[in-house]
This record gives sequence, C-alpha cells and structure tokens, in this order.
Amino acid sequence: MKELKNIILISLGSYLLAFGVTFFLIPVNIATGGTPGISIIFHYLTGIPTSLTMVLINIPLVLAGLKFTCLCTWLRSILQANELSPNLTIG
Repeated sequence: MKELKNIILISLGSYLLAFGVTFFLIPVNIATGGTPGISIIFHYLTGIPTSLTMVLINIPLVLAGLKFTCLCTWLRSILQANELSPNLTIG
C-alpha cells in the first residue's frame, strides 16, 4: 500500500511539473534548475522539443543512479522520467 501511495505521488508530481514547465516557464522564456531547465535551454538554442532533450539528459543520470542507489529508488526514478517527458508535449 505504501508503494502505491509513492507511485501516485510521483505521478502527480510529474504531471504538475510538466504543467508548470509547459504552460508557465516555456511561454515566458524562463529556464529553471535541474534537467527541466537544461532541457528548456537546449530548446531555446536548438529548437529541439523539450521532451526529447529531457529524455536525452535523463538517460545518463538514470544509468548513474543504478550504480549509486537501491533498486527501489532507481525504479521510482524510471517511473518519474517516463511520466514527465511525454507530459511536456501536452502544451
């Protein structure tokens, strides 16, 4: 039951972050910190969609996470990355 709660909260957080990036940050040309910010900057410089750059940036980070975190935390990271990137295209 606890893991189901974690999955629901991770999903909700991913949707809220995608909403904020898509409808608030990108339209007013603001880059935030972390992988969303780096993805927004790449979008501004190259025109490549933010969702694609987010996936490309997350790949090495997720692989590194496998080495430095437990399997459960790594799987949660995969869940978050897989939910956030596609939701950035909702705008």
